[in-house]
Amino acid sequence: TSITTIANQAASGKLGRGEELASILSGLVAKGTITQAQADAIIAAHTAADAARDAARAAGDSQQLSAHQPDIGIDGTVFL
Repeated sequence: TSITTIANQAASGKLGRGEELASILSGLVAKGTITQAQADAIIAAHTAADAARDAARAAGDSQQLSAHQPDIGIDGTVFL
């Protein structure tokens, strides 16, 4: 995803996760405060952090569900 694509989404009012950050960075690039390469690096780091958080959350949810399967009387294959 590029800054331009995200900035266009921001202008249309369709901001999603991480897109608000990209919109802010786009403004900083336009002002010359940061370079496009710096903005892209920040977005890449943010995207990677989101993916890691989501993966950790999914793993945690799976572990919690597995721990409670006997409590609710179901077989784990129901959720696969």
